[in-house]
Amino acid sequence: MSKNKITLDPFQSWAHRWGRIGTLIALVYMIGVLGTYTQQRMMLVVSRSAIEKIRNDLYEKIQKLPVRFYDNESTGEIMSRFTNDVDNIGLMLDQSLMSMFSGIINLVGNVILFILPGWLLPAIWKQQRNFFRFFF
Repeated sequence: MSKNKITLDPFQSWAHRWGRIGTLIALVYMIGVLGTYTQQRMMLVVSRSAIEKIRNDLYEKIQKLPVRFYDNESTGEIMSRFTNDVDNIGLMLDQSLMSMFSGIINLVGNVILFILPGWLLPAIWKQQRNFFRFFF
């Protein structure tokens, strides 16, 4: 008996291959979803701890201000200014930092995938870039 099994049905071999490819794609997608979730949770923890520190620093600063400052400014205006500023900083931390880290991860991944096939692909890209620089 031979160890190689010959199948008479080509559909069975085709379906098996596509089933494995589909499983691999689903696995890569799930890893991506898990990575995105982990990244968002980490950025939420970082931004919330930074906001907490900013609020505590502002509170200490308010406590040290002279009474004369409170005579010139209304309490509602002071609190509104601090609240809006801290909320804007929180939005910036939530959105900008996450986009920045995603961009860095994408850049590193693309560079790795660009160089991974070999030295030929970056060399071709460099030659094309020099060619188009001549015309534009």
